[in-house]
Amino acid sequence: MSGASSFKSVFQSVVSKLPSSEQEGVAHADDLFYLFPNFFTPKILPGSKEDVYIQRFVKIWTNFARYGNPTPQEDDSLNRVLWTPIESENIEIFLEIGEELKLIKNLDEERIKFWDNIYEQSSNE
Repeated sequence: MSGASSFKSVFQSVVSKLPSSEQEGVAHADDLFYLFPNFFTPKILPGSKEDVYIQRFVKIWTNFARYGNPTPQEDDSLNRVLWTPIESENIEIFLEIGEELKLIKNLDEERIKFWDNIYEQSSNE
């Protein structure tokens, strides 16, 4: 058995023992598997909604690398969403990549307020 295939089989046996989860959405660093596929990358059915989302995500990354703008105006494949650089007054605007691309505001607003309050209290002491 070659080194690469034995390495792969060890990791596959570890992964098979992990508990499964029914949570939707992505986790931290999931994007790495889409940008740099490897044997951990899940098999995605071509044309599935997951495939469409991944293609959009990768397109946004490559547009940013190529043009310095993740959603250039001339790119119709991104639903004509213009994701502009943040400014101090709009730091709570996010791009949601789902059935359609859309800008959303105040994601987790309550949680952010909680931590802002903690920060304010600790900086006043």
